[in-house]
Amino acid sequence: MDIFPAHIVDGQVQTVHEHCINTASYAAASLKDIGLEKTGYLAGLLHDMGKSTKEFKAYIEAAAAGEDVYKGSVNHTFAGVRYLLTEVLSEEDRKDFSAVMTAELIAYAMGAHHGQFDCVDEDGNNGFLHRLESKSVKYEETISNFFSGDVQKEDIEDLFYQAAGEVSGYLNKIRSLSIKEGSKSPDSVCACFFFGVLARLIQSALIDADRRDTAEFMQGEKFPAAPSGNTEIWGRELQFAEGKMAAFDRTSAINKARTVISDKCRQAADQEPGLFRLNVPTGAGKTISSLRFALAHAGKWNKKRIVFTAPLLSILEQNAAVIREYISDQDLILEHHSNAVQPETDGEKLNPSELLTENWD
Repeated sequence: MDIFPAHIVDGQVQTVHEHCINTASYAAASLKDIGLEKTGYLAGLLHDMGKSTKEFKAYIEAAAAGEDVYKGSVNHTFAGVRYLLTEVLSEEDRKDFSAVMTAELIAYAMGAHHGQFDCVDEDGNNGFLHRLESKSVKYEETISNFFSGDVQKEDIEDLFYQAAGEVSGYLNKIRSLSIKEGSKSPDSVCACFFFGVLARLIQSALIDADRRDTAEFMQGEKFPAAPSGNTEIWGRELQFAEGKMAAFDRTSAINKARTVISDKCRQAADQEPGLFRLNVPTGAGKTISSLRFALAHAGKWNKKRIVFTAPLLSILEQNAAVIREYISDQDLILEHHSNAVQPETDGEKLNPSELLTENWD
């Protein structure tokens, strides 16, 4: 059986199947918490099926050998789009809006994972139709080769119907979000906006998964894993921060006021997640009080991360210094702005700090 490479580095080959399965797993993990796990997995599994041709194999081998090849000269993104829209989406499925939207959302993510396209542009040209009719695709060869290994057509069909179930829930959400006050039916412009957001979300998960697996193979190392046991982390850090706060002098009037503000923030952390506003004068201890709120709130509601953002570099640096003082484990903090110079690379290997800024996991 022929081996079809997705990537080659230093003589090592990553097959199309290996890359697609890895990408599928990463995309599924990114979308799992919002109920789109199977949608992400299917997009990842089919995104590079177009590399399963002798033409692409010759192209990637020539590139690996140092020959002068034109990047992107062999089309590999159209095949997955065509397979999903013409073979997985059956005639019966075309009567089901959820199935049609699922197919188009995943097809868009795959077709746009190396560059976005308009589903319908200003001149009325259909981006999907172009991918279905293009003569640059070795479609029959792709299908024959891609399904000659571990991946089976029946698996794809099962995944598609599971994905359609996931997307169906989002269609109901979009419908309710698109109904304006005083109206009984969704606003089409508003609904299209939300469909666009959903499409970009799935596309973003696929692009991140694709680039992550490619980078890990090419560099020969895994990206740093995100911390686990978040509730325990937040509890430990809250205890550390409050231990330092307990040493504050509370005799002066201003320090008594700061204590009241801090305690109010701590109490507010138990409220359900939403938008909160702390409006107090300069010098009232906003940074420490808001950090106390954030740690307590993250622990109470099992949040994954705390993101601190500010409009000025001077504020960022000043507050980052304060935050570091009240967090015991400095490895939990990723400071990322134009003044935060990353350490130099160790030879050709990317250091953990550089890897962490790839996606802020």
